[in-house]
Amino acid sequence: MIDSPRAGFMDAVFETVDQSIGSIGFSPIDRREWRRPAGWKTDSVVLIAKELYFMINLYVSIPPEPGTPFESASLALANLGSIAGHGTAEYRYPRWLRGSAVTVLGQVRKDMECARKWFERFGSPRACREYLRSIGPADTAVCRPGSHGFEYCMRYLEAVKESDNT
Repeated sequence: MIDSPRAGFMDAVFETVDQSIGSIGFSPIDRREWRRPAGWKTDSVVLIAKELYFMINLYVSIPPEPGTPFESASLALANLGSIAGHGTAEYRYPRWLRGSAVTVLGQVRKDMECARKWFERFGSPRACREYLRSIGPADTAVCRPGSHGFEYCMRYLEAVKESDNT
């Protein structure tokens, strides 16, 4: 259970993220998730609160393979702290003598620019296919080359008309 001061801080994190991505078409689903549907794919930002830290994850998903019980198929996943170059997925909660809430919120606001750029990489079906083809063995990809999921994603993206990339 998150205590009241931490809950108040997480409200501030929510507002910071919402202000950062609301202008590019993301809408809050609840107090921890935003989505930007584009017809052929959905971009998502998910705020995960743990006891000692919080994380912000970024997802690109497509409709699931027919006949599967899933809501979506993940095309790409990234952790904001990692892509922003922090070397960790975690944002630590502010504590007395260790960092102010303003500092942490400022870092999240700055890092959300990295999120905006990351999502730009998946702006069209062609860009998504190029991303999937560029995944190497050392990458921590959701959709690994040679896997059934990779093959499904490629088939799906090939079938989407480039004119549908809105």
